[in-house]
Amino acid sequence: MNKCLQCGKCCQAIPFPLTKKVLMEEENPAESVRFILRYWKRVSAKKASVILDNDKLFSNFLYYECSLFNKESGLCGIHNDKPSVCADYPYYGKSPEEYASQPDNIIYSKCGYLNE
Repeated sequence: MNKCLQCGKCCQAIPFPLTKKVLMEEENPAESVRFILRYWKRVSAKKASVILDNDKLFSNFLYYECSLFNKESGLCGIHNDKPSVCADYPYYGKSPEEYASQPDNIIYSKCGYLNE
C-alpha cells in the first residue's frame, strides 16, 4: 500500500468536478488552478474508461489528461516541481487508511496507493 506504480493513469484520466470555464471565472486563481488551465485538457468518458481499464467512472466528474505526462516514459515531465494538485494526490491531507475507507474516493481501484 502507498506506493505509486508509475502507471500514469492518474495523469491521463484525471477526475475533476469543474469545467475550465468555471475555473477561469476565479478572480485570483491559485497556482493549482493556473496549472490546470494551462496543462490539462478534457478527455471523453469513453477514453477515460479505456485508460482506466474499464474501471468505474465517477458520475459527477469530468476527465482530463495532463499534457506534461510523458506517455513513452510513463513519468511526469516536471515530477520534482509538481504543483500541489498533483503532488498531494491521492490523499489531499488525509491518511491513506482514512482515504481508502471513504466510499466516494476518486482513485483508480488498481492504484498502487490502495493496493499492495
